[in-house]
Amino acid sequence: MDSFEDSENEVINLSLMAKSYESDEEASLKKSWYIDSGCSKHMTGDASKFTHISPKKSGHVTYGDNNKGRILGVGKIGTNSSSSVENVLLVEGLKHSLLSVSQLCDKGYLVHLTLITVSLKTNMIEI
Repeated sequence: MDSFEDSENEVINLSLMAKSYESDEEASLKKSWYIDSGCSKHMTGDASKFTHISPKKSGHVTYGDNNKGRILGVGKIGTNSSSSVENVLLVEGLKHSLLSVSQLCDKGYLVHLTLITVSLKTNMIEI
């Protein structure tokens, strides 16, 4: 049986998917974002999601399996100021779009994860 001290040192990487409901599975996957507690930065491999992007000449991200992806740029995604996300990395070859829980918390969001729901709140307004 694990002691209390051992359980405090456990690291849990949780990834939940927020998925739109589209009849076209490919279109739905393209719009999907994973909310990832193990991801240190927001990132996507889809350049079409950006409203503004600045190219980067160097840098990489390291995935959980220790493989690396080259950072091509950093920018802003979204349709307007109330539903936009800044400092999103464009990563070469990344198949999924990831929202970083730690980066959301750093921006003042309260991220609440349960077994079946995810809620994001800012300034006491649920989004």
